[in-house]
Amino acid sequence: MQVAILTDEEFGLFADEMEYGNHMQTLEMKKLQEARGGSPHLLGVKEGDQILAGALITVSPLRMGKAVTVNGGLLAKTTESGLLLLEGIKQFTKDLNGLYLTITPMVPRKITDWEGQNERVVNAEVVDLYQQKGFSHQIYDSKMSTTELNWIYLKDLTFDSPKALFQSFDKKTGQYSIKQARKFGTEIVELTRDELPRFKEITAETADRQGYQDKTLEYYQTVYDTYGDRVKFIGAKINFANYLEQITTQEEKLKRQLAKVNAHLEKNPDSRKKNNQRQELQSQLMSMQKRKDEAEDWVATYGDKEILVAAAQFFVSPQIVTYVFAGSDERFKKLHAPYLIQEYMMNYALESSIPHYNFLGIDGVFDGSDGVFQFKKSFKGYAAQMIGAFDWAPHPYKYKMYQMLKKMTGR
Repeated sequence: MQVAILTDEEFGLFADEMEYGNHMQTLEMKKLQEARGGSPHLLGVKEGDQILAGALITVSPLRMGKAVTVNGGLLAKTTESGLLLLEGIKQFTKDLNGLYLTITPMVPRKITDWEGQNERVVNAEVVDLYQQKGFSHQIYDSKMSTTELNWIYLKDLTFDSPKALFQSFDKKTGQYSIKQARKFGTEIVELTRDELPRFKEITAETADRQGYQDKTLEYYQTVYDTYGDRVKFIGAKINFANYLEQITTQEEKLKRQLAKVNAHLEKNPDSRKKNNQRQELQSQLMSMQKRKDEAEDWVATYGDKEILVAAAQFFVSPQIVTYVFAGSDERFKKLHAPYLIQEYMMNYALESSIPHYNFLGIDGVFDGSDGVFQFKKSFKGYAAQMIGAFDWAPHPYKYKMYQMLKKMTGR
C-alpha cells in the first residue's frame, strides 16, 4: 500500500461505492470548491490499481501558513489503509507549510431515539485512535451552525413502499401536516436555474427570521451548475384560486355533515354523541371560514398564478440524501408545505435505493425550545451528536502563537 494523489475519476468512483460516504466527501464538492476559487486536493491509499482509502482535502491561506481541513473525514475500506492515509495527510500538511490540520469525521459520538431521549455513547475508539496519533479533540458548541456540525437528525430508509414510509412519521405532527397540505393542492416541483432568485428570497427571509447567515445567490447558482443531478432544488407551489376552490368544496362538505347532525338532533336532542359531533363540526367550520377569508385575500393579491411558498436544497449521493438549506414564506405557514417537500425527497431516496437521509443540524436541546428539532423529529428518525474535530499542528509552538493572536484580535 502507498499514499498517492488520486484523479477526479478515481476519487469520484471510490467515494460513490463507500458504504459510509457523505455529502462533504464527493467529487461534486471538489468541483464546487474549485468553481468558488478554493484549493481542493485528492489524496488516497492504493494497492496496485485498487483504492483502499481517499479524502478530499481543502487548503486555505492564513497569515502564518495554511489551514488544511478534511471535512467529513477520511473514507477508508480498512483501518490499516485509513491510518496510512492519516499519516499521508499529516506529511502533506508539513510539505505545504501548513499551520494546522483539522479533520471532522462524519461519525457520531452519541445517538438518541427519535425524541432526543435514551442517549447512548458510540465510536469511543475513534477518539482514542486520533489522540494516539497526536491529535487534540474538540466538541463543537451545542447550538446549530451552518459551518460546524454538532447535533444532527437522521433517518434510515428501510421501508418497502411510500405508504410504509408515511406510516413511520409521527401521527400528530408529520402525518397530520402532510395530510393537511395535500388537501389544498400544493404542488411539489424541481426548480429550474431561472427560479433560483426566488429560492434565494425565501431562504434569505428565513435566515433573517431565524438569525443565521444565508448563502449568496451566486453560491446556489454555482451549486446548480456544478452538481448536475446530484443536487435538487425542490419547491412547493400553490395556485390560490385553486386553493380557494378546494376550501370552498371542503366547507360545503362540512355544512352537509352538520345539516345531517342537526336533523338527527331535532329528533334526539339529548344524544351526547351527536351533540359532540355538532360542536366539532362547528369548530371546523369556523376554522375553515378563517382559511377562506385568508384565501380570498391571497387570490386578490396573486390571482391565478402559481406562487412558491417553500423551498429546499438537497445534496444526493448513492449512500445518503442530505437536506442542506431551506426556507418558507412565513405568511403561508398554515399550508404545511415544508412537510410535503421532505416527504417528496424521502420518497425520491426510497425509489433510488438510497438508504439514509440526513436532516443536518439541530441545537441538541430536547426540551421543546428548538423549533427546528420539533419539525425534523416529526419524521421520526434519530438525533446524533457528531464526534467533533481533531486538530494537529506540525509546529505546536507556532500554532499556539497563532491561537493567541487570533484570540487577541477576536478573529
